[in-house]
Amino acid sequence: MRPPHGEQTRGVPVSLRVDPDVLAADKAGGPGWQVRMNEALAAGIARGKRRSRAVKRG
Repeated sequence: MRPPHGEQTRGVPVSLRVDPDVLAADKAGGPGWQVRMNEALAAGIARGKRRSRAVKRG
């Protein structure tokens, strides 16, 4: 979800290669696909951090 106007952080432009079907699926969701893709990447990072903490405790 986007923060309210004025609180929005600016993204950093990057060049990223993704599978064509991944891009098509994100774009098929309509406007805001870049935000949704960013949220999915951020969620993956958060899951990875939780896993690494669990492994260190184990």
